[in-house]
Amino acid sequence: MNHEAALRKRLGSYWKIELSCAFLVPVAAVMRAPSSEWRESLALGAAILPVSVLLLIGGLYWRGVLKKAQGDRRSYKAVLRAADQAERPLIAAMIVGLITTVVALIFHGWTGPVIAALILVALAGLEFVNYYRIQLQNFDNIADLKRFAHTRRFRRSHLARDLEAFRRRPTI
Repeated sequence: MNHEAALRKRLGSYWKIELSCAFLVPVAAVMRAPSSEWRESLALGAAILPVSVLLLIGGLYWRGVLKKAQGDRRSYKAVLRAADQAERPLIAAMIVGLITTVVALIFHGWTGPVIAALILVALAGLEFVNYYRIQLQNFDNIADLKRFAHTRRFRRSHLARDLEAFRRRPTI
């Protein structure tokens, strides 16, 4: 199987998993840690928003990469434009999520919803770094795992590299 066919096979399901997680992670958090107190609910909601948007961006990005490999550059450019425009608002949303979670922690202690919000805030931070900065996830692709085992170094994420090229020349 050539490289392009292997890429299409891998990304064919990968983007769907990312998009599914954008909806399943919040549902799981709310079901496992329901809250009847407004500060806890606010913290949970503020933590859910950035992680869900990041997972959506990740799923749409990988779908765009797949579409690009299939010859459809329009979808790829559209998701790069969206990811570029979303970066700063996502940082702001993560900060709001962290602040509301800390406030809920101060007022309510280590309750289920507060713990869930803290986990989601941490997940959002990790997803942001994984998508927009360096590739933290090196275990879902054998080539990435081998490269990481050999170099023992993280590399810039695929999205970060593609965004850099897009920002230099938005017509890619």
